[in-house]
Amino acid sequence: MEAAKASSWQQRSSQPRPGRWWSLDGISVCIPAYNEAEHLPQVVEEAFDTLAQLPGEHEVLVADDGSTDATPAVLEYLGSRWPRLRVLHHPRNLGLAEAQRTLLRAAQGRYIFHIGADGQWRMAEMARMLPLLQQGYDLVIGVRRRKCYGPWRRLVSWSYNQLVAWLWGQHFRDLGSLKMARAALWKQLQVQAHSAFANAQRVLLAWANGARVAWLPVEHYPRRRGRSSFVHPRQAFRAAWELVRFRFSGYSKLQVADPSWPLDRESETVSVEPCRRAA
Repeated sequence: MEAAKASSWQQRSSQPRPGRWWSLDGISVCIPAYNEAEHLPQVVEEAFDTLAQLPGEHEVLVADDGSTDATPAVLEYLGSRWPRLRVLHHPRNLGLAEAQRTLLRAAQGRYIFHIGADGQWRMAEMARMLPLLQQGYDLVIGVRRRKCYGPWRRLVSWSYNQLVAWLWGQHFRDLGSLKMARAALWKQLQVQAHSAFANAQRVLLAWANGARVAWLPVEHYPRRRGRSSFVHPRQAFRAAWELVRFRFSGYSKLQVADPSWPLDRESETVSVEPCRRAA
């Protein structure tokens, strides 16, 4: 009986089904934005300039999370200039976790690249991450060579990553950094968290499902204007509480609905180690 079930699964999964998880063969650049009118023109232009140098059909998505500044008007102008820009609007501010969900649901690319709208990152990093996914990794995490944070944010970031390492027995190095992932897996991971922990929860669910993870050193730059929203102690404690609660829940071992997602990497790649640090 078990052999028959295994044979049936193999027949159903013998070929990749890319149309189910993506319709573009390239990258979806996903940018959540809240009151980032001053940064968005440069960030979006840099995204399209970088994508123009990469093979495939790509898109850029920006989720306006209920901004109260000129962000909607800026995005309207940018949309008229860049036809491949897709703008998604929240009627009110719902937070980073909901903005990321909105972006991920709408993304059509084979690969998902998460980056902030505050200008602290460079789009060129995705050109360095893409070859690792094409080699067979499912997720690439950027590890900041130097974090351009104040003392409080630096302490929070270090403590958060150490707590994850202690609870999971695996150090993910920099969970709050850039990430690029294979859509066939990434879009299946149903995240429950509503705090800043949402990004880490998706990584941990990917890990629980056998994702092959690579780490790549990346640059981090000072924020030129404004202030990060993740500076209040209450937000940090909320994220830590959701992390601990998730670790001791059955949800932390949840398996994806479609187990054929590794076929996307097997169709193009060689054997790789489960995790590595890229040079």
